[in-house]
Amino acid sequence: MSIQFTAFEKAKQGLAGSGVSGPLLSLSAGAIAGITAVACTYPLDTVRARLALQTEGLAQTSYTGVLDALRRIPAEEGPLAFYRGIGATMLGATPYASLKFGTYEMTKAFFCRIRGISESELPGKFRVLAGSLAGIGAMTICYPFDVVRRRMQTGAAYDSAWMALKTIAQDEGIARGLYRGLSLNYPVSYTHLRAHETPEHLVCRLLLEKKNTKHTMKS
Repeated sequence: MSIQFTAFEKAKQGLAGSGVSGPLLSLSAGAIAGITAVACTYPLDTVRARLALQTEGLAQTSYTGVLDALRRIPAEEGPLAFYRGIGATMLGATPYASLKFGTYEMTKAFFCRIRGISESELPGKFRVLAGSLAGIGAMTICYPFDVVRRRMQTGAAYDSAWMALKTIAQDEGIARGLYRGLSLNYPVSYTHLRAHETPEHLVCRLLLEKKNTKHTMKS
């Protein structure tokens, strides 16, 4: 999560310096953040998925831990095995991060306009609401790609991500196949964005609270 948020802030700075602004800035920076996070963490995500199946008795692997899996997977299957299913993940993670961050920033801006305040003055409850709407919306749209990612990471044989989507939808249905387990992911999808309080935001809010306290004491 920290990789994604850091990449988002860096991408925003770079794109803003290139003249990108408005909703396109947040959407583009979010997409870049999603790609960056996936590229950096995908091998570990593959290991986590395999260990989870092994623990549940749904896989024939015998890894003793994370380090053992990191060593044996490339030795037994080749280094590309770490990245099996990354195409589906990119197809899902890129629009997911773009929609999540873009909607979050736009919703916060909307709340600020209707309340006539700056972003640093926006109360926490409105940030939570903005994060909830952004996370739930993005998760709902992109969840099928996450289902495909998990299937391909754990050895399911599909020719491509698109073929996996088509096969799962035909064999298991959209609701029971592509959206199975969606509701369990809703709490996680918006709590991530609540954590997106950068040091700059926190400092601004603390300074504002200090200023208001001094004003109240003088009154």
